Amino acid sequence: MTFKQLTNADLAFKAKISPSTVGNILGKRETCNPETAAKIAKALGVETERLFTLEEIDYAA
Repeated sequence: MTFKQLTNADLAFKAKISPSTVGNILGKRETCNPETAAKIAKALGVETERLFTLEEIDYAA
């Protein structure tokens, strides 16, 4: 989301899910159903598996 400069509301609109669902997933919720994950991945233009892969981010000093 950050890379694509999307807000929670933007992502919810693109993924056709509620903003509260996005907020829950980014906040306290630790899981989501496969259909929701697929919608989010499609909205972000990535494979669903990328949503669940942690990668180290190198920040410029």
